[in-house]
Amino acid sequence: MPGWTDVVSVADSGYTTVAVRADGTVWAYGTNIKGSLGQGVFERVYEGTPRRVAGISDARAVYTGGSTFFVVREDGSVTAWGSENILVNAGKRDGRKGVARPRTVPGADDVVSMGPGSLNTFALRSDGRVLGWGVNLTDVLGDVDGTRLTAVDGVEGVVDVASAGGAVVAARGDGRVCAWGNNAHGLLGVEPRGGQTGRPVLVPGLENIVQVEGGGDVAFALDEDGAVRAWGRGVGGVLGDGDTSDHVSAEPVRVRGLPPIRRIASFEFTGLAVDTDGGLWGWGSALVLGGHGKGRSGAAPVRIPVPGPVLDVSGRHVIVEGDLEEDGGEGVGRGADEDAAGGEDDWG
Repeated sequence: MPGWTDVVSVADSGYTTVAVRADGTVWAYGTNIKGSLGQGVFERVYEGTPRRVAGISDARAVYTGGSTFFVVREDGSVTAWGSENILVNAGKRDGRKGVARPRTVPGADDVVSMGPGSLNTFALRSDGRVLGWGVNLTDVLGDVDGTRLTAVDGVEGVVDVASAGGAVVAARGDGRVCAWGNNAHGLLGVEPRGGQTGRPVLVPGLENIVQVEGGGDVAFALDEDGAVRAWGRGVGGVLGDGDTSDHVSAEPVRVRGLPPIRRIASFEFTGLAVDTDGGLWGWGSALVLGGHGKGRSGAAPVRIPVPGPVLDVSGRHVIVEGDLEEDGGEGVGRGADEDAAGGEDDWG
């Protein structure tokens, strides 16, 4: 994509894409969903040229939950904007209108990373605690009433956290994984399925885990040897177990056919992984990058062609290492509504 250089973090909602550059600035393009472009307007317009989001020059990383975006800043604070004002306002609902300009999320401090959902979000602090706020229908905020920002009780020593639909999964420093929330799809690793809890439970069968990721009622875990495991709702082959039917596994199963992996991601019912050589792999209900497998399910992982070693991936966008020709990546970085043209003058 012309002009997209020095990107260190990217978040793709499916409509809007936001990126952080190495200089700490934040840029956005795509379709504006109730303020998701961060430009001060609420109308549904399309911006094909990346524009800088004003007021941020110290960003470390960006995350998306639905069409709400969260930027973790150098001082550990969180700035947010987008379609859900309850998430931007740390759990305080203020009508139905979104937030069109970045605001500091009150009470979110000492944050190192995030795992947002579409109606609730979770932030990992440097002390290993997890903050949560938003809709709490399935006890994902813990055994509390209300929607306001709170530290999830009983969750400590966490190194990574992810929303997985009706439940939350967290990797701990001891390599184990805990989960809390709804068990309708087996995300707590408990049989029989059903029920919910605001208290974290250990997911059996997971050890030496270094990263977790969540999709649409499905969760993934990456261990220190580069193996990926999945559990929850297995639509379209997203569990990587060879079964494309709508089935459920409360037991984490190893995703077959992958080389050693160093990073995982997900997009709804699609699993994505970056191998140790920078190759990109995908499996599940709708492989979204480069048009590969569009409209069909993927029972086994396939290699997705990209023009260089992949550093990170979010939805339909990848960060690729090195300098590329402008036409070097066919199909990579397309917007959800239409093709996007980069803008070197605006992007920098």
